[in-house]
Amino acid sequence: MIVNKFTATFSNDEKTTSSKALLKYINKSAPKGYKYELLYPESHTYSLRKDKDDSTTFLIRLDFPMTFEGINVKNPQNLLELSYRVQKPIILDQTLQKGKNGQPPTLFSLTGEISKQSIVPSPFPKLKPLKVQWGNKSLDVPFKRIPFPSLSESRFESVGDSILDISLSINETTDETQIKTNINFNYLKTIDDYFKFRDFLENYSKGKVSLFSGHIKLKTEDDSEKKKVFKENDKLYSALHLIGKRLDSTIPFPQKITE
Repeated sequence: MIVNKFTATFSNDEKTTSSKALLKYINKSAPKGYKYELLYPESHTYSLRKDKDDSTTFLIRLDFPMTFEGINVKNPQNLLELSYRVQKPIILDQTLQKGKNGQPPTLFSLTGEISKQSIVPSPFPKLKPLKVQWGNKSLDVPFKRIPFPSLSESRFESVGDSILDISLSINETTDETQIKTNINFNYLKTIDDYFKFRDFLENYSKGKVSLFSGHIKLKTEDDSEKKKVFKENDKLYSALHLIGKRLDSTIPFPQKITE
């Protein structure tokens, strides 16, 4: 194999990675229209790239169809897209990179050792907080995209500590959007905290809270039950709030209410 020839030729103590004569010799094995270049400065590894390509890209071999993160992928574009969507690297098959049936290697090292090569996706960009609105008031909820193995669906969720937990799913094929929200009562540490968000919680129970400048209402089939629960609990919280004021004391928010 070509890799073995390179290894045998440059296995002595006089090997170098910067000699033009060495590079010229190496490129005798490059196919027409291609050349080998040092992968990065002071490296012992060379990569195969197009002869007229001055960029830092290099060629790789992939075998399609393949399964990546449980999904059947049939082309490089979908593989790169899926890698980005799941935020996981593509580990290159070293056997394919070495070449077979007379193919030149896409990577080779003068030391004869090549570590596993991978293609690492760009990280998701940081998103602006999601603005939750009711009446003339609003609340910013930190938001992020989360990895999800699909070529047609993207998922997002609220992050950090917030009064409202949000998960959002967007199907890019059907343009359907699914939103799930829940009140994060663990965010409330004291009865005073409850009254800071009381107006929001009441409007949420009535289905009057919206997202995306009012285009989506956070209204569900159990809004009537939400109203009932809010009204009953509010009586208790109001009584505790009054007791706290009279005693000049901070009362912890009761995370569980038992009858």
